[in-house]
Amino acid sequence: MEIDFERLATLLQQRLQPVVPSGVRLRADGAVVVMWTEGFQGWTRLTLDDNALAGGVEEALEDPIGSSLTQVADEASEATTDRYESDFAFEDGGIRIWFGAAPRTPPADVEWRELLPELPPIPFGEILTETGA
Repeated sequence: MEIDFERLATLLQQRLQPVVPSGVRLRADGAVVVMWTEGFQGWTRLTLDDNALAGGVEEALEDPIGSSLTQVADEASEATTDRYESDFAFEDGGIRIWFGAAPRTPPADVEWRELLPELPPIPFGEILTETGA
């Protein structure tokens, strides 16, 4: 099985765009999610396939998913006066994602997933293809 990183980029963009502030824009471009903020001249490329040769699906996705969500949350926080956070987990045959505005001072001993809205999951079946297909 291989990961279809182009499909993953599209699915991440589709899930995150509705919940980021209106000034933050996301666009899937191949295996990359391009992010920019209105009024800012730069953009950020969130490359998803850096770990494509890692052992298994979860190992190949852990760093790029975590890094991408953190960067989008940072950009969303910069674009507003709100604090944005994220979390994710590989559970139930896919990627579960929590993302949204968070309290400035979260309660002690609470994980972000307990405070943030959960986005629709990305089932592994939507991003895995047969090797050589």
